[in-house]
Amino acid sequence: MVNGMRRWIDALWPLTRLVVWLGERRPTRGDAAAARTEGEAALTSQPGRLIATRLVERAAGRRR
Repeated sequence: MVNGMRRWIDALWPLTRLVVWLGERRPTRGDAAAARTEGEAALTSQPGRLIATRLVERAAGRRR
């Protein structure tokens, strides 16, 4: 069983490195971009919450 798990980990490791690399390069907008220091990864702890906030702000702007 351990050998099987090790094979999966070895097979998926390059994919995890790619995901991390893409996450570090992800552009952000607004306050999050201004608050980040150079070389710091984008915040991804609650991506659903951040997306919902942006959608609500856009919808409010359209009603005016």
